[in-house]
Amino acid sequence: MSTNQGKRLMTYMDNVRDLELLTMLARYGSFTDVALEASISQPAVSQAIRRLEKRLGTKLVRRQRFGAGDGTQLTQAGKTVVDHVSQALDLINTLPEALAARPGIRRRTIGLPPIISSLLSSGQGQQEQCEPDKNTTVETIGSQKLLSQIENHRVDYGAVASVDESLSVDGVETTRLASFPFGMVCTQSMAERLGMAGMTSLHPEDLSMLPGDVPFATLNRDFVHAQAAERLIHLSEPVSHLIEVSDVETLKMVTTSGLVCSLITSAGVHPGDGLCFIPFAGDDMPRFNIFLFNDTKREAFHEDVEEVHAFSDYATNRLGSVA
Repeated sequence: MSTNQGKRLMTYMDNVRDLELLTMLARYGSFTDVALEASISQPAVSQAIRRLEKRLGTKLVRRQRFGAGDGTQLTQAGKTVVDHVSQALDLINTLPEALAARPGIRRRTIGLPPIISSLLSSGQGQQEQCEPDKNTTVETIGSQKLLSQIENHRVDYGAVASVDESLSVDGVETTRLASFPFGMVCTQSMAERLGMAGMTSLHPEDLSMLPGDVPFATLNRDFVHAQAAERLIHLSEPVSHLIEVSDVETLKMVTTSGLVCSLITSAGVHPGDGLCFIPFAGDDMPRFNIFLFNDTKREAFHEDVEEVHAFSDYATNRLGSVA
């Protein structure tokens, strides 16, 4: 398959992660095994496959019934998609090396997780100074996944979130800019039904107020929300099951439906969302801490000092005004 074919396929699809999960399902033949390997829930894997099938307009996976557990078989269409996707993913994975090999062209990579990007893009004035040019790639991935990129020195500069109070990576300068609480989010009608309307704060033990059949949703392990959930939700017996989703908009969409309660940082909830946010309070509660980072081992540190400083100044002013 040519590079243009791979590019068209990835442009056509909305979520590269869904394609990766389909290729994993072809390899393991089990939704449970894929969920374990990808560190997400089994419902999240099923949702990804359904999104692909809806987008492509055809059945990709056939479940094996009658005592076969959760084993699966790909349909012929599914096998065709996996063959093409595997080649496309190989091309994408080699893209950084291909770009680096081009003489006279140096690309920069800025890391901005979705929630942080949303906070910064809502600002005015100096934002135009920080718009990326054609030689700049913006990594809009979850902070947990971005932290791995930072540790491997794959990103020049940007901002990232952590539940840790400090962030230390060899060869990377970090500065804590802002801190936001995590909290439970639901519709007003859900809050009233659960007897939580008007509450101004929560403790993990307060989740015992939730009926056992109320599902709870949060972001998957690409995000630091997963670490917060382990401390705030997984230890709560009344929460019967946890739904993990792969992006912020999906999380807010399922919450707005009134069918679930969700865990999210206050930085990801806006007045226009129409949702009730009840923060977890207490000195030992995890928080969504935002750090500015700048990799001193990368070329941008030495050649794009003014650009890095412009981004740093804008991010500091913007996040300082909303924290």
